[in-house]
Amino acid sequence: MLRTLFFLSFGLGSNYLFNILLARDLGAEQYGVFSLALATFNIAVLLSVGGLDQAAVRFIPYFQREDSHGLPDFTRSLFVFGVIGSAISAFGFWLSSRHLIGIESPQLIAAMTAGSALLPLLTIWLAILQGHHLLMPRLWIKYCLEPGAKIGIAMLFLSLGWGALAPAIGMVAAFALALLALLCLYSRYFFHSGATIDQDSMRSIAGFCWPLIAASAFTVVAARADTLIVGHWLSKVETGQYAVALQSAAILAIVLQAIEMVSTSRFSAAIAGNRIDELQREFAKATRWSILLGLPIGLTLITNAETFIKLFGEEFQGASAAFAVLCVSQLCNLATGPANPILIMAGATRTVMRNDIFYGVAIFACVLAGTMLNGLTGAAWGAAIANSLLNIWRVRCVWNRFGIHPYSRYLLRPLGAAAFVVTLESFFGATLGTLNLFVVPSAVLLSILILGLHTDDHLLLRSWIDKQRAS
Repeated sequence: MLRTLFFLSFGLGSNYLFNILLARDLGAEQYGVFSLALATFNIAVLLSVGGLDQAAVRFIPYFQREDSHGLPDFTRSLFVFGVIGSAISAFGFWLSSRHLIGIESPQLIAAMTAGSALLPLLTIWLAILQGHHLLMPRLWIKYCLEPGAKIGIAMLFLSLGWGALAPAIGMVAAFALALLALLCLYSRYFFHSGATIDQDSMRSIAGFCWPLIAASAFTVVAARADTLIVGHWLSKVETGQYAVALQSAAILAIVLQAIEMVSTSRFSAAIAGNRIDELQREFAKATRWSILLGLPIGLTLITNAETFIKLFGEEFQGASAAFAVLCVSQLCNLATGPANPILIMAGATRTVMRNDIFYGVAIFACVLAGTMLNGLTGAAWGAAIANSLLNIWRVRCVWNRFGIHPYSRYLLRPLGAAAFVVTLESFFGATLGTLNLFVVPSAVLLSILILGLHTDDHLLLRSWIDKQRAS
């Protein structure tokens, strides 16, 4: 898990640093325009993928275990759906960029349309690698090769004065390079001799994905509803400020993404074998680690919100309060653990669909009300409330289905450490100034260690340290 966290931190951290440079180069207004285009791009791509990546992770282990002869046909069917999704994604972005958000640059539209055609297929192929338990190649391509190529090419065109078109060109080139690398190194997992488009495979994929597609129609748009609503109700400058706050708070998502990437296949195996006790242990362990790793980062970001936002430039200073609120929301997300992957791996896609529809309605209502009442910070509070309600409800759904939850008395220790640091900060925060960047995470980690790790976590860390020494 620590190796996975390293790759995620490198990839997403590189993107974060790039966004700082991009925001400073473009300014708040142009960055706001690019953020709206990027939100529309992500909506088009994620809607077109429609759960095909989750289908790959769920069904490939099944075919490996129960019906290895059906795996080539299943993979071919995934590819066909992926090509169709790529076409839908490209057309959807082109249409919405021209008629809904009003992007005026035809070059920017053309570049991001090309990117929206490449990314769905790349997403599905990476999910196929994950389904085959090839985690390291997936991490290397997704979080090293792709961001490295994107940032390098984008910086080149930024230096030539291409403005918002530079990151779009970088994205297209990076997606193309990642697809080429997958074809050259791992084509045997995507293309099998003698494979056909099997109707049973197509029906299995469609049956699994259609509730996720229906849910995505709400959740994908809803996940970016705050940016779209801010872009409509407020100025482009404030849209750029909100985008910076949202992307900065997403640093905390690195932790849960790493844990989900490691834990999802374990959840799937435990559910397939009907080993509920094992599922309970894995769920509890994943949630403990998300809290243990997320608390030092989250409290550091919240207590130093102005310092972090200042990195993007003086134009973005108005986003510091919204940034702190969104970080609180991310901490709530970490505290509820990877509940949604458990529901998906259990085949509870209808439950996922209902949850996401509820989330879509809630975030539109909360963000709209918050934006109208209190502008940028109100939008952040609306998003935080909707996200927290969704994550709490997902844990409730896991309890209803399996009778398990991830919580124990042990979690009082990291929560007690967090309360101690918040109290310390309220008395000495102003005096410490920039030293908070070092004092807060150190105090949280030291408090957790003094209070003691969980027995399983202590054994896991000891095993990892011994392994590193041996190597």
